[in-house]
Amino acid sequence: MDKPASTVYPGGSQVVLCVATDNIENTSKEYREKGVDFLHDAPQPFVAGLVMTMKDPAGNVLELLQFKKE
Repeated sequence: MDKPASTVYPGGSQVVLCVATDNIENTSKEYREKGVDFLHDAPQPFVAGLVMTMKDPAGNVLELLQFKKE
């Protein structure tokens, strides 16, 4: 790759993959311990639940989602 991806989140980016979890706090802690680079420190509310945004080594934006239980 001559030029690595440079992503500006949320403007101009596209989510490549979303990973659903039942406990975003525990899952994000586990991912951090494995070196995952999150774009914010805590879960963020969105219309369907909670989200944490992260980047993979190539700069792709990924989301960790916890959906509301209704």
